[in-house]
Amino acid sequence: MPCQGNFLAGFTFVGIHDFDIPLRGGDTLVRHDALYGADVRSGTLTKSNGDVYTGTFTDGKLEGKGTLKTASGNSYDGNFAGGQPSGSGTMKYANGSTYTGSWADGQRSGSGTVNYANGDQFSGSFAADLRDGSGTYTWANGTTYRGTWKAGEARKGGTYSYTDAGVKEGLSAGGNLTMQD
Repeated sequence: MPCQGNFLAGFTFVGIHDFDIPLRGGDTLVRHDALYGADVRSGTLTKSNGDVYTGTFTDGKLEGKGTLKTASGNSYDGNFAGGQPSGSGTMKYANGSTYTGSWADGQRSGSGTVNYANGDQFSGSFAADLRDGSGTYTWANGTTYRGTWKAGEARKGGTYSYTDAGVKEGLSAGGNLTMQD
């Protein structure tokens, strides 16, 4: 099949292809589909760093629904915009933790829930990949803290609920809580 124009590293494909295309920088495009004379719309891209993306492309960028498995062991399944996780999706981290929720520019942003590998959970708001806004942190033993966070730090005025000791209001001035990041 003829190749022309631009895609990722210089290809526009015509027809449906099922062979590897080496791209600049050591990346490889595998199994891809295109409309006649249009850029690749879906396929599997293997990056030279070991990351593998399977999903849709627009103008040569990761766009729409897809799955990204990183060489470091993380796996993201969800929406992409501008080559980054954006919109809704789930990240399974190599350490066993999972985040499900909103993304913007590759970072947790908006509402979401993190289930940590140790059994703890945070459900609430995120900004710039950090807890930010209202949320609830629940430790594996059932104790909860409901309150407000700013740039990942718990703020004064929240409420602890203990499984065996009732409820306590407030948080010390230092805001020291032992939580997973």
